[in-house]
Amino acid sequence: YTSAFLKRHSELPDADQDGDNDLGGLMWLDYSDGLAPSETVFGVNLTEDSGGPTYGDAEHPSLVDGSRDVDTTPSNLPSFDPEAFALIGATGIGDIDLTPDGQTLLVMNLETKSLDLYDVSTVQDDSTTGTPAFVSSIAMPDPGCTTLSTTPAYGHQPFGVTALDGGNALVGVQCADNLLGAVYQIALAGGAATQLVTLDADYYARADRGLGETERWNSWTDDFFELNLDPNGGAWPSGNHFNAYRSQPLISDINVAADGSMDISIMDRAGHQIGWVNRSTDPADSNSYYIGLASGDTLYVCANGALEGTAGCPVNDSANGFYTADTFPGAHHETTVGGAWVGDWSGEHVTVQMDAPDAFNAGGIMWWPRSEDTPELGLTPFYSGVWATSNPGAGFFLGKAAGMGDVEGCNTPQFIGDYVWLDDDADGVQDPNEQPLAEVTVTLTPDGGGAAVTTTTNANGYYAFTSQEGVLPNTEYTLQFDVSTTSNSPLDPELLAPTIAGQVDSMRDSDIDANETLTVETLPLGINQSDLDAGYVAPLIIGDYVWFDADANGIQDEDEPGIAGVTVRLYSADGTTLLGTAITDEAGFYSFSSSVAEDVAGDGDEFGGGLPKDEAVIVT
Repeated sequence: YTSAFLKRHSELPDADQDGDNDLGGLMWLDYSDGLAPSETVFGVNLTEDSGGPTYGDAEHPSLVDGSRDVDTTPSNLPSFDPEAFALIGATGIGDIDLTPDGQTLLVMNLETKSLDLYDVSTVQDDSTTGTPAFVSSIAMPDPGCTTLSTTPAYGHQPFGVTALDGGNALVGVQCADNLLGAVYQIALAGGAATQLVTLDADYYARADRGLGETERWNSWTDDFFELNLDPNGGAWPSGNHFNAYRSQPLISDINVAADGSMDISIMDRAGHQIGWVNRSTDPADSNSYYIGLASGDTLYVCANGALEGTAGCPVNDSANGFYTADTFPGAHHETTVGGAWVGDWSGEHVTVQMDAPDAFNAGGIMWWPRSEDTPELGLTPFYSGVWATSNPGAGFFLGKAAGMGDVEGCNTPQFIGDYVWLDDDADGVQDPNEQPLAEVTVTLTPDGGGAAVTTTTNANGYYAFTSQEGVLPNTEYTLQFDVSTTSNSPLDPELLAPTIAGQVDSMRDSDIDANETLTVETLPLGINQSDLDAGYVAPLIIGDYVWFDADANGIQDEDEPGIAGVTVRLYSADGTTLLGTAITDEAGFYSFSSSVAEDVAGDGDEFGGGLPKDEAVIVT
């Protein structure tokens, strides 16, 4: 899913193809056949087609009726676009996210300052005919915003949203005037809000970003000429050239890692207001070009909830924060511009950058290990270059003016595993009253070679191997179970043996063989297997002792020896069927057992050791 976003010098999409541009436009691509999407883009206007609230189409008709000069100006030529400047970040759609079950889309409504929920189950079922259906809106909390006399009354402005699960989300809310920010956890049913993180004046007043500002962040403005405008003598088109910047914060994204820590992304609103080698909002200013220089930041929140640089959470550099390498030396203290994604299983975060990986005037993506502060990989989707008079088309990309939006990863960990239990009735089926076995050792070995990985079942009998342990799609593995390590068996673990396998559906039966192993081939990327179970039986045992009764009194006396080598036969109750044979050991002991509920020994015995369950027998 992707949405319309109001950005100056950029047209809005006609998402529902009705001839009007859409502030409330939502579009989607179908990836169900793999990583390559379908060629068709589907879309709706959430207000008109999905029953949702307004996103500003009715309130700001000049943005959607085709009358903006950017709507009629070729994309490689400059535009003035005065209608959009003051409304950037305050109308239309902000961040969007999908709940993990894929059924509910969360849409941040910048116009109404609410989080809107849409049921997208029909789209998930059929992308060609399904349509999102509006469910509810949740008003976003105000962290304590005040209005300054020198700024418009923007008040509190939400933007970023991240679904934690089917019932909760994280949202970021920014005070546009007095520069206070907060991250809240929101209950999707009822809207209860819990404030988790506060960004106060100490954060917003940190060191400058290397472009001459006395403060890193500034209150929002609706006036182009309140921007910082510095003459630029670069090789641009003929005319007056200015670097243009005024860092105005928005909490654009929140990502939570597997260890409970959090990355908060701060986006510079000015990056979307200015453009790259483009015009001001004044049509009379036709001989000047403005080069937008966006700022941004990535803040680290420790798993204990403390923000970087506060008590309980370290900071690596007082100017650049926990992540210190997201800079362009000699020019910019911060080069992240708002979009980010954290991989639960990889331990990496991916950020949208300007000048990335080391290309001036470029937009790109960087991969960072969250445990270190050195990028692993960089990608530059576009490079704006230097726009010379002889090559004006080179400037239509957005350079350092926040030219990329959010980034998402296919966080599809491969998962295999399930359950180990004590099969009391030896039927090979998991029954509700049967006990899980804890601390059973399970070893995963790649059949094609590679290091084995070991885990143990938890207190509820479950185990798992995931991408974090190196599990790959479409790969054969052997699982080896060792029940001797279990900590909660009511019997000696050495007596336990595998139950009968393959009795019912794969979710409820046992899959291991008599040697406590099974072989599995993992499924394609993102398709998990939670049906690899191991059941064990506690064997039935009868038998004991053969001895020489020297005094013929029928009682085993201490000085009467056992007799070795005596053959003992086990028959069915009617005496017609030989079920098993045992020979007394050196001390005179023998036994018959039901060690496994199938013919493991290959000798025709019903239960391997010869002893049937719930039947009378004869021992001779």
